[in-house]
Amino acid sequence: MRQQDLETHQKITRLFDSGDETNIALACELIKGCGMPPVIVQKLKNNPEGSLYFFTNYGLVQHFAQSKTLDLSRLGLAVLPPAFTTLRNGEKLNCYS
Repeated sequence: MRQQDLETHQKITRLFDSGDETNIALACELIKGCGMPPVIVQKLKNNPEGSLYFFTNYGLVQHFAQSKTLDLSRLGLAVLPPAFTTLRNGEKLNCYS
């Protein structure tokens, strides 16, 4: 990994880990353009239900691009984020509750 990419991933991770909603939103915008740091990927893999909420809440739906089934029930969503219209492989979407 290039030094510049490493520094960007470190900045994204610090923003993500800050716990501040504004910083997390900024980290997500940076992730959209720069990719997700492996440290964050690992944290989200350790919490699958939380990561689904996180990705959905922040419009990072490209992580579901290959998914055929999504269960968004119990996430408390009032509407689907517009980014979901970009997913083309889905066959089943559960939005109950």
